[in-house]
Amino acid sequence: MTSWVSKTSAMCALALALTGCGAEAGGAGASPVQWVSSATPDAPTAPATSAPARLAQITSACKLLPADVVVDVLGGSAASKLTAKEDPVERLEEGKTRYGCTYGKGAQQPFSLLVSTRPNRAADATAAIEAIAAASGVKTTPIDGLGAGGVGYATGGGIRVVAIAVTYEDELRLVIFSAPKVVPHAKLVEVAERVVVQV
Repeated sequence: MTSWVSKTSAMCALALALTGCGAEAGGAGASPVQWVSSATPDAPTAPATSAPARLAQITSACKLLPADVVVDVLGGSAASKLTAKEDPVERLEEGKTRYGCTYGKGAQQPFSLLVSTRPNRAADATAAIEAIAAASGVKTTPIDGLGAGGVGYATGGGIRVVAIAVTYEDELRLVIFSAPKVVPHAKLVEVAERVVVQV
């Protein structure tokens, strides 16, 4: 138990350092950890003229979401550095394939992306999200307007997860991004959106 607690604490500390999260100054009476935006205000952005091309075939999770994009979306400073590491591809039953990428610094890897493809299962998008929500065992937040639907939740172990179903022709694609609970739900959705528009 102690090892898990210290690992979780170290992951959260790395997430705090990389993403600009932190407690407000104030000593003993300081408020709990809160999201702090980056030092420079966001400049107004012009509407996107076109979305990226969707991939007919997925071959890598890290190519879908490079480490610098994770830092950029989460609001890290110029000094924030993450390394992306591609996990071995998992070939599962019924032609399902799972691609994974972990993001971190040194031995700490607090962020993770999973993208799975399921041939001939596009009609199961809603059922897949419902199954993920039920399996979480906790209160979930629906994610509307992105892909075919999604859900977000925080685990009792201090991890926040967003899962989004996307259909491509007859294929169901699931995008799951996780981070320490200190990262707000909306930021995880924003990271996942960078992947969803490609798949």
